[in-house]
Formats: sequence, C-alpha cells, structure tokens
Amino acid sequence: MRIGWTPPPSLRALLQTLGTLLACGLGLLVLHRLGVQVCLLKKMTGYPCPACGTMRATVALLRGDVSGALHLQPLMVSLMLLAVPVGGGYAVSAVLFRRVPRVHLTRAETRVAVVVAVLLLILNWIWLIRHDVCPPLSRADAARVERETRGVGIGGDVAPAFVGEQPLGREAADEC
Repeated sequence: MRIGWTPPPSLRALLQTLGTLLACGLGLLVLHRLGVQVCLLKKMTGYPCPACGTMRATVALLRGDVSGALHLQPLMVSLMLLAVPVGGGYAVSAVLFRRVPRVHLTRAETRVAVVVAVLLLILNWIWLIRHDVCPPLSRADAARVERETRGVGIGGDVAPAFVGEQPLGREAADEC
C-alpha cells in the first residue's frame, strides 16, 4: 500500500456530489416517514437486504443513540462513524494544503480488501436476520405488497414472498 498526494477535486464536483447525496437521502427520508418501503429485496422476498435498517439507524444516530443505531445496523453505522473523521481530515487537507491523500493498493491488497468487505457484508446480514432487526413480512403485509407492486418488475412478474402458508425458510412473523 502506498499513500500519495493529489490535487483535490474541483469545488463544483464536490458540491454536485454532496447535493446528489443529500437529495437522495432526503428523498429516502421522506419516503420512510410516509411509510413507503423502498427496499426491493424485502418487498420481493420478505427478507431484509444487507442495508436494512440503515434509515432507522441514521435517525437513531442523529438523536444521539449510538448503541441503538449500532444494534439496528452495525456495519453502516460503523462506516458512518468512520466517515466523519476521515471526511473531516480530507476536507482540512484540501483546504489547508491544496492536496488530498490517495491510497494506492496493489492487486493482492485490492483482492484482500474486496474479500474483507464481502465478509463484513455477509456477517452484517446474518446479524440483521438473527436479531430480527427487520422481520419478514407477515401474510397481510405480503398480500398488501403484492397488490401494490402488481405489474412491477420484468414482464409484470413479482417474486412471491411466501410459498404455501409459510414464508420462505421461516415461520410466519407478526406485523412488521
């Protein structure tokens, strides 16, 4: 691994990126507050995606409940908490020194980083399922989702959330 220095991106590029991220975040927050479920994996299968609970964890984090946020979504909250000092250091470096650090990884280091990231994502997903952070949809919720998403997807097909009377691989859960 080698750390080098490069000129910072233009202010316009930074503002465009920040504006896009803020607009997406605000849009998701509004949808979340309206009770709209935006997770397609959970909508289609009834099971949480690896990022399930991130919005609730972010709200808990903004309220100062770090332990509650970590319980809801340990990986994403850890990344958010890490992003604050790293982003701050990046900004200070860009303003004071007019250059920013850039990490150069070898191919082997890149492979290791990808494997570690995938393992962390899988472990986070197991955590979410085992701790029932985002429980599977109930039969009533599955029926409502099927009605709402009819005609959505490839060729109008929507993957069923349940086979027969039971959800895929788990017992029926109470309301979400």
